[in-house]
Amino acid sequence: MRVIVSITIALQVACNSNPESCKITCTEDTECPNGLTCGDLGRCTAGELCTEGTCEAATFLGCIDDATARFCNSDGTGVAGNECGGFGCNPIAARCNECSPDQLACVSGDLTTCSDEGLIASTETCTLQCAEPTGQSAARCRRIVPVWIPEACDVVATEAELLIDVATEIDTNNDLICTGGVVAQPSGPEICIVRYRKITLGASVSVVGSRVVAFVADQALDVDGVLDVGARASVSGPGVSGGTSGGVSATGGGGGAGFRQVGGKGGSFGVGGGVGGTIVDPLASPILSGGLRAASNSVVIELGDRVPHGGGGGGAALLVSCTGAVTVTGTIDAGGGGGTGGGRKTNLQGSPFLGGAGGGSGGYVVLQGAVVVVTGGLFSNGGGGGGGCNCSAGEAGQDGAVAGVGGAGGAGVAAGAQGGIGGIGTVGPTAGTNTSTSGAAGGGGGSVGRFQVYTAEGSAPVLNPTVAQPPFEPNLTLPTR
Repeated sequence: MRVIVSITIALQVACNSNPESCKITCTEDTECPNGLTCGDLGRCTAGELCTEGTCEAATFLGCIDDATARFCNSDGTGVAGNECGGFGCNPIAARCNECSPDQLACVSGDLTTCSDEGLIASTETCTLQCAEPTGQSAARCRRIVPVWIPEACDVVATEAELLIDVATEIDTNNDLICTGGVVAQPSGPEICIVRYRKITLGASVSVVGSRVVAFVADQALDVDGVLDVGARASVSGPGVSGGTSGGVSATGGGGGAGFRQVGGKGGSFGVGGGVGGTIVDPLASPILSGGLRAASNSVVIELGDRVPHGGGGGGAALLVSCTGAVTVTGTIDAGGGGGTGGGRKTNLQGSPFLGGAGGGSGGYVVLQGAVVVVTGGLFSNGGGGGGGCNCSAGEAGQDGAVAGVGGAGGAGVAAGAQGGIGGIGTVGPTAGTNTSTSGAAGGGGGSVGRFQVYTAEGSAPVLNPTVAQPPFEPNLTLPTR
């Protein structure tokens, strides 16, 4: 903003009768005859101030010094000196500068970019106010400091925009995808930062790989399509640690993975089924990872065994806007995987049977921004347990659904027992069904995952999802800098 202080220069003497004085227009002294000089009002003068209708009101007349300009006054009868607001007088452009050339500045709380000609080239509205320059740092909009990747927002992204408007698969194991680098976590999965100034996920985006995916935008991050970080059967979503959750059984079903809820217990035959996995609080650990995968239901593996694999855990995803809003109008799916059905333990006739494996838990999706707005659907439901089978192979449990039901347990086959249903919303997973015959028991269902929101202090999120299974965790706040 230019601050103008008007300083009226006192009138000297009226034009005398010299016909050459105050009659000839000029821009410099060489244009004036007989030793006259070019005066402030663009007239040749012998030293007096030419005042009568000799300039157009408010016309720039020149620079008094680097900070002050001369203008014709409002009625065209004199000269006014104007301070140029600290931005300097520009004799070439014949005006005061609007801003400091080639600089960023905070103006009325917003960030302005100044051209090399001293004009405001653009203005960015700062959601978190504007940070004044300090030391070697230029002015900038304040940014959040994201949890797990605190330095991700410190430097403006080099890539302008990521717009996905066709179905796309992203593999976090591909370093080229990680435009913001890869962050290592001690004893945990790496984080692949997909870094752009603006990100729009406008179509179906499926994420795979061993690394956590972190979409980080300087400004807007919009999920208008479908973001899928869920598990597929025994294959976990992105960023799931190598450990397992839930117990196994020699003859019963395997326990479902725990996370926000206790996993479903495996069904029993002869001896007890596998215990369900315990509740896990992700905030109790500095490591960011996805949901939990269920254990594969085998106590001893022998040559020729068919091992029922536990359902994979739903993946981990970070959605970050450094200075603006994370907006979800589409769908996020972080469901757990269904467990494999049970069956004959070995290829030998008459050998014992293994129960179905437990379902995996839903994943962990975290939204962090100056503002967070959710009006779409979010699903992180547990996977169903595998069904038992007095045969070679039972039916697998279903993956956590993007719907109003949990992942169904696999059906029992040939005197086998039904697998447990995966957790959904606030309803916990069910246990695998017991069996009193030689057929194998069902695996337990997996727990739901978690949705977490962080916003800058003083900024409450707008959470009006069409569906949120499970509900959001309590909102947390972030520092800014």
